[in-house]
Amino acid sequence: MSIKKEEYIKIGIYTFKIIENSMEYNNTIFSRTFKIGGDYEDCVNLSYTYSNGVPQTAKLPHLMYEPECAIGKELQRGGGSELMIKTLIKYAHKKIPEVNIFEFNDMSNIDCVEKDVSKPPPRKPIRPLKLSYFSIAYNGVTWYEKHFNAKMKDLDKYTKYRERIHFLTDTNSKVEFVRFLEIAKPPLSQIEQLKLWYESAKTYREFFNLIPFEDRCNILFSWLDNFMSYYLHDVFTDRYWYIDVRDMDLKKGGKRQTRKRLYPSKYKLIHYESIHSF
Repeated sequence: MSIKKEEYIKIGIYTFKIIENSMEYNNTIFSRTFKIGGDYEDCVNLSYTYSNGVPQTAKLPHLMYEPECAIGKELQRGGGSELMIKTLIKYAHKKIPEVNIFEFNDMSNIDCVEKDVSKPPPRKPIRPLKLSYFSIAYNGVTWYEKHFNAKMKDLDKYTKYRERIHFLTDTNSKVEFVRFLEIAKPPLSQIEQLKLWYESAKTYREFFNLIPFEDRCNILFSWLDNFMSYYLHDVFTDRYWYIDVRDMDLKKGGKRQTRKRLYPSKYKLIHYESIHSF
């Protein structure tokens, strides 16, 4: 038997619709899912697995941003997306408090193609820029680390990754420009401009910050993956992360970001991964 419940939750300036589905047999729940959205209903979903009627794990297999993820009001990217995810986790955890760990794969991307409001959004970005690498370049942490205190399930690897990340701000880690070209492999059309920024910076972090805000997505999407993979390939993975609700401040999030954004609003953030990825 399938039992479906719907509830409208108002958080700050946003109203979200949460849909809960429970699968039961002989009055015993064997599967339970929650999803949140707005005019577009399926923005984030959360699934629980059961053993002998007891919830065991919680997974976030689908994370997606759309302006229509709130009801009657456009959801702001960044703070709005953070608030939406936290609202769903808080709601589900109140219903199932015995599960504190929420597993996910950090497959979020920025679509480096200016949004065309006349066309429906694609499921996958046309020119993807990995959000985890982009956030690390500018913040030293992934988006989910920053807003949800997320960690890799492999804590030994996670510790090594956190130690390795200092290469971005260490003056001794920055290599000669020719070596940077060998590592990053940027397109020929960018080399002369990159050289100006690169040779004006003492660290990689300074170099990234010299790239104009409006140009970052289009400049980085073709080579940031190569660059970050070179330094982090053996200590970083975008799979098998988790959020521990006990380490997450559920009261924060949802503030409209008007000053400090990672990327211009004309680009779209897509939190999406297949439910089969776990």
